[in-house]
Amino acid sequence: MQWRKLFDTNELFTLFSDKFQVRSFIEERGFGAHLVPVLWLGDDLEKLDLTTMGLPFVIKSTHGWKQTIIVDQPGYDADAIKTEISGWLRHCHGSLSIEPGYLKVPRRIIVERLLTVEDGRPPIEYKLFVFDGVVRVINSIVTEKDRKSRSSFHRKNWERLPWLGRRTPLQDDPPPPRDLQAMIDLAEGLGRDLDHVRVDLYACRGEIFVGEITIYSWGGWNNLKPETADVELGSYWTVKSPAARAWRAIAFSTWGC
Repeated sequence: MQWRKLFDTNELFTLFSDKFQVRSFIEERGFGAHLVPVLWLGDDLEKLDLTTMGLPFVIKSTHGWKQTIIVDQPGYDADAIKTEISGWLRHCHGSLSIEPGYLKVPRRIIVERLLTVEDGRPPIEYKLFVFDGVVRVINSIVTEKDRKSRSSFHRKNWERLPWLGRRTPLQDDPPPPRDLQAMIDLAEGLGRDLDHVRVDLYACRGEIFVGEITIYSWGGWNNLKPETADVELGSYWTVKSPAARAWRAIAFSTWGC
């Protein structure tokens, strides 16, 4: 992952890092029906009227990470929210996190419909790790109403893996999602012809939605336990011509935004 951050100059990475422009790639691959509805997009916050959105909704930056505000209750302070997100427009995630895919992403704000299940909780998120068009590992994340989350890791046949990440592990073994094969097909369709991407999906009210196509999972800093977990993931990832590509990146790439 650190090699990719330093030396992989795939132009698609800018597209994948843009939370709005990636929608065009998803549509081109035939999965447009799985996109979350967009309520607003722009960089001129004078034109953003949050009171017209209708609850619930979520506000994100298109060009960063961990820049999210969930609005699901009345009485929110729209002016305070707009003050906070105005700071996001000055943020360059690419330089700060050494993730070059973000360097050329236009700095904008996107407002989407917030996905919830019947009892108001967030839907289960499934992070599918795709290598050369094949799903190898699925990380499931269950989030409660208080936003505390727990996770588990499985193979694509839903065999539980004894892996630990940043989140508290789920104690009970969660059942496979009803649409597991459809999720696998979707992720493998999006990851076709790519050495590695992570496709984040949500199962919500009988539908599947694409969250993101992630190219820098956890910034490459998440130490999975046991160490054999990292070894296994690495065994699926074949980097072609690493030395030549590294020299080319050193010679022709530019940094900063």
